[in-house]
Amino acid sequence: MRRALRWWFAPPFSPSVSFNVAIDFGAARAYLAQLRQQGVPATVHHLLVAAIGRVLAAHPEANARLVGKRVVRVDEVALAMPVNLVGHPSEALRETSLAFLRGIDRLSLSRIVERARTRVASERQGRASQPVLRALLRLGEHLPDPIFDGTLDLLAAGLDHPRLARAFHRLVPMSTALTNPGAAIPADDLRRSGMLFRGASLEVPSRPLHFSTLWGISTVQDEVVARDGVPEVRPLLPVVLVFDHRVFDGVVAGRLLTGLAALLQAPAAHFGARGEAGG
Repeated sequence: MRRALRWWFAPPFSPSVSFNVAIDFGAARAYLAQLRQQGVPATVHHLLVAAIGRVLAAHPEANARLVGKRVVRVDEVALAMPVNLVGHPSEALRETSLAFLRGIDRLSLSRIVERARTRVASERQGRASQPVLRALLRLGEHLPDPIFDGTLDLLAAGLDHPRLARAFHRLVPMSTALTNPGAAIPADDLRRSGMLFRGASLEVPSRPLHFSTLWGISTVQDEVVARDGVPEVRPLLPVVLVFDHRVFDGVVAGRLLTGLAALLQAPAAHFGARGEAGG
């Protein structure tokens, strides 16, 4: 079946499948407020990073990538996330960058907060923390388009070789990614406009380094939901999961999302009262 799916979704056909859900964020919001009172500056983004690490560790078949025509599982959850540079010292260089966090399946939430804040601050000061990304950016700034495109084509072709793919993954650790479609619209603007976020159209990038899951979150928004048959206003977090159908199926995607919801609805039980519990 995997071989058939690889043929079916060969370029230019997309293998990406999207699930859009909204998760009750009431318990998580209270937990984050408690952590801030204790001096742990955790945000929604930090909590999602930690939760994604746990659910992918529980379902290792989803923490995988394609190398050539083989599905290869990755032995740690390594996450990439975009960093907005607009309004920061490095804005003159570019609008956005990437930060990488390794081993998020094993790290405590408080440790993830420390590492993420350090990585983001470095990117916003114009100090790209990832050497390979820094080198590619410099090439892009100086090489003509045909040479730059050819360089990337050679890199993508080389990463179909298992040994080169393993070496590159050590340099650029990534097995999943987290982005924030819709979060550019502030929650106050959503309320004033009478608008609710309802989903996003995203695709899992297939080159130069493939990964099989892409997570998108938006602003927590108040919505009316039924609880025991009674309408109630609750804070809901919109979540988009995009996955590569060549690597795993919708059953696994459903388990990832229900696992994520379980973590966010009882965060203290999983991450510790002070965010100190490791994975």
